[in-house]
Amino acid sequence: MEVVPSDEDAGHDDAFEVDHGGVDRTHPFQPLERFCTTSTDPDEAPEETDRGISGESVTIVHLRTRLEELGMVGVTVDVGNTAAMFEAFTALVNDGCGGIHGRRLDLRLVEVSALGGAGVDIDTLRTVACIEATEQIPAVVVVSSTGLQGRMADCLTVGHDVAFLTAQGQPEDLLRKAGGLLRSTSLASETAMRLAVRMAHDGGHLDGRSIAVVAPDSPGD
Repeated sequence: MEVVPSDEDAGHDDAFEVDHGGVDRTHPFQPLERFCTTSTDPDEAPEETDRGISGESVTIVHLRTRLEELGMVGVTVDVGNTAAMFEAFTALVNDGCGGIHGRRLDLRLVEVSALGGAGVDIDTLRTVACIEATEQIPAVVVVSSTGLQGRMADCLTVGHDVAFLTAQGQPEDLLRKAGGLLRSTSLASETAMRLAVRMAHDGGHLDGRSIAVVAPDSPGD
């Protein structure tokens, strides 16, 4: 499987011609012309180095919240088949890019309820999923695109020293406490609130008005 750009995407904008801070464009995942190039075989055969990293593979867990359960309370959240999306990306890296420095991605799926139930609170179910991902599998990286709140991020990063990439905004104090292991594609919770209030204030929408800030107080929020 060769990863090549389409005819429409073969060129790139002049903005990409500028220096990008010394980015190494010979790196397999940093060329401009395509998503990746096939990795060359390492000088020495890879060996097991840590939890979730063997000589053959790097184990990654896709932690999926079952958003379809929200339909039971009248909320529809159609984000598509995220499991299939992660599987397709993993296949691209493994088959199109030759893996990562001699190792293939070993993708595992762990699911967690969006609502809880059966007499078990939602945070307990998230803790169970955290333990499955970090101790039973175990993974070196956990990723989630469907949002996970509560103690999950703390359990993964602070409790088990596992990297966690999420689409859910995280509290600033937890981002600091995780020591670089917690990454989010969204703004930190407090940052988003500050920016929203500042925008409303600068636009004159708060003149002469009192406002209340409502924020979650569940563990981890």
